[in-house]
Amino acid sequence: MINHNLPKNWEVKTLAEVCTSKNSNIVLSSIENNTGKYPIYGAKGLLKTIDFYTIENESLGIVKDGAGVGRIFLLPEKSSLIGTMAYIQANKNLNLKYLYHFLHTINFNQYISGSAIPHIYFRDYKKEKIPLPPLEVQKAIVEKLENAFAHIDEAVRHLKSVQTNIPRLKSSLLHCAFSGKLTESQNSSHEVQTLKSVVGEGGEPSPFKPLHPPIKTEIPQGWEIKTLGEVCKINPKNKLDDDLEVSFIPMNLIADKYQNKFSYEIRKWSEVKKGYTHLQNRCIAIAKITPCFENGKCVILQDLKNGYGAGTTELIVVLADENKILPKFVFYFFNTTNFTKEGVKNFKGTAGQLRISKDFITNLQIPLPPLATQNQIVRILEFKFAHLEKLEQFVNESLENLQRLKSSLLNQAFKGELV
Repeated sequence: MINHNLPKNWEVKTLAEVCTSKNSNIVLSSIENNTGKYPIYGAKGLLKTIDFYTIENESLGIVKDGAGVGRIFLLPEKSSLIGTMAYIQANKNLNLKYLYHFLHTINFNQYISGSAIPHIYFRDYKKEKIPLPPLEVQKAIVEKLENAFAHIDEAVRHLKSVQTNIPRLKSSLLHCAFSGKLTESQNSSHEVQTLKSVVGEGGEPSPFKPLHPPIKTEIPQGWEIKTLGEVCKINPKNKLDDDLEVSFIPMNLIADKYQNKFSYEIRKWSEVKKGYTHLQNRCIAIAKITPCFENGKCVILQDLKNGYGAGTTELIVVLADENKILPKFVFYFFNTTNFTKEGVKNFKGTAGQLRISKDFITNLQIPLPPLATQNQIVRILEFKFAHLEKLEQFVNESLENLQRLKSSLLNQAFKGELV
């Protein structure tokens, strides 16, 4: 909405009065073998260079068809666009970068037409009103915005580098835990490396180990290698009274559990015992279908009614023998396991979905330290993961705040409050 209390010498114009829009008719296939020195752009930016250009002066490119409609970027002189885009040129009394920043205040979603392929047309949004100060004031506003945005973008870059490396650091911690390194005496060099793992040198994402690194075969003295079938029950059955109330987990709620948006339904055992997976307190549930178990996602089920429950047959249930192995130790171990890679031979596809087998879980080998060491490892991981989750929350909130700051600065700019 235009501020009616604009500074003196400011005008309000429609886009149609201050700029023009033209379409491109270049088909991508027509330039497939064309090479040269002039850039041609598509919806995601620079595509390649070709031996001709269709736009003489600096302009603004805007995606008008397909994915990304409304995306805007600056085009250099002597450039071209493919046919899914339009270009906008400013009249002589309008600074192109001032127009560029103003267009970022428009909600182009309100102008989208077409259901299968979205479109926006200049004829629809050309009535948008733009506050127009004198040209020298436009330039001053652009300078202030770009100085502020440069600092914001730098902060965003650093935050995103941290955001990228948090899951990698979690993966590294898990790798250390099941290689016996986490409980080794820690020294300052290890702590320094841990910090560098998050932000990298100079704030850049570090060249980190891939997620789910393999557990080394050499294990510390006193550790053993066991299969999960040796230390856990896989899909155990429960003999319960028909009238016993238990926690019931409908299939459509399984995915929500991984987002911490889950609550149990209470039903009698007689209502759910046939055709459902048996559950009990402190068991670990792994969803068989790809979207849930990808990247080793699993949950420990706690607070089941009367200690028992029933869930979808799309679960594999692992119940730890707590005289040998701690449930949370198993839980963290599953988070080191790349099921989509290591268990791929055990998948059986139905209706386009990949599934993991009980045999794969049963035969999965786990490095097993004494219970006291397991407990120590679990405590360390919980402590470190809690801090990483707080860091992740801080990063996400900071990124949102920086985006809001950009919007606020744009709002101030076009109200005349930056000059």
